[in-house]
Amino acid sequence: MSEDEEVFYSIALLKSSGIGKKSFKKLIEFFGSAKAVFHSSSDIPDLKLKNLISKVKKFNEWDKIEKEIKIARKNGI
Repeated sequence: MSEDEEVFYSIALLKSSGIGKKSFKKLIEFFGSAKAVFHSSSDIPDLKLKNLISKVKKFNEWDKIEKEIKIARKNGI
């Protein structure tokens, strides 16, 4: 996976409803990457993680993430 891809999924994960810094960290530690979180199964024994995944799966603002990344690149960020 490219670094750009991980940045894209990390931003999306942080913008998912109900996902803050602590939830983000917990999900990354469990799944290994932000992309893996989005592509994970909801069949997880840990109820807290299962609830977080259900929130992540509802994320649907992919176009906004693309625009943010384009603006950041344009501004040298």
